[in-house]
Amino acid sequence: MKSLPQDQIDDFYRFSNESVIVFDITYSQFIQESCNDTIFKYIRKRQQAGGCELKFDYSPESLNEDCKNQRINSFNPIILIYQTNKQRRTENKCVQYIFKYGILAADQNDFLDKCYLTKDFGFAIKKQTENNWKNLLVNIPFYGNSLIIVDNYLLSDSKTYENNLKPILESLLPDSLETVYNISFYTQDSNSTLKLKVGKVEELIRIIRPNLQFNINFFIDVKSIFHDRVIISNYFWMNCGAGFDLFNSNSKAKHSTTVSILYPFMQNQNPWAIDAFVYLFEDAKEMANAAVNNGPVKQYYGVDKNNRLFEMQ
Repeated sequence: MKSLPQDQIDDFYRFSNESVIVFDITYSQFIQESCNDTIFKYIRKRQQAGGCELKFDYSPESLNEDCKNQRINSFNPIILIYQTNKQRRTENKCVQYIFKYGILAADQNDFLDKCYLTKDFGFAIKKQTENNWKNLLVNIPFYGNSLIIVDNYLLSDSKTYENNLKPILESLLPDSLETVYNISFYTQDSNSTLKLKVGKVEELIRIIRPNLQFNINFFIDVKSIFHDRVIISNYFWMNCGAGFDLFNSNSKAKHSTTVSILYPFMQNQNPWAIDAFVYLFEDAKEMANAAVNNGPVKQYYGVDKNNRLFEMQ
């Protein structure tokens, strides 16, 4: 049996940490496959060591329903599905789950390829140099089905929408999903200014993603809890020190700063990244739960206060 290089084994163990691995084969078939398939062998060892959770004899229909009804935790790094080479060529279930539900999936053939998410991405930006968000983010994988965006100035005016918010959303949002994509904004805008911006952001998303079902809400950070400008989804954490309103109408950076992008739950070598994600999530959830919309006191705008990220366990 062919063995894996140590660096790939290390990637595998990081990548499978706390994962749900789903098989549409029986446990007996899995044991048989693990005698011949290197990845299956390491999955079996990982399970025996108390690592990833395994689900067997799982039909595509069951997985579809669990994805739709959110019984699959969106924060599990990966769903690994067994499929034959013929299935991979003709239907490729992994691609379907990514593009239908925003949930990262792989099979035994491309599992190690997706371990690149154990790496991080970053950019150093110099003031007055020419660049833009579309160029920075074009080669970075953004999986997910929900966002939390924390930035006090990203919604400041129409130029900021065009130069920053629009290309960021074009880079992050999928064309469509078979589930609702949740987006929550956190800002220190006052009631009078934020109310006018809600419709503009909704219109922008409908223009750039006409086939995407989405739910959007806006929360006012009345206690100034947040300082850093951050965007998180159920897979990635992105930070920009100078704020996401970084580029002017001439595509020049307004400040010297850095942009960092991590996949916290897949990077055991950076435990602080998980803490950063969880702390921001907890503050965002607490603020959403406490926000009221009662007569003249409005601390949020939107149909409701829901976001799939708030259901994180």
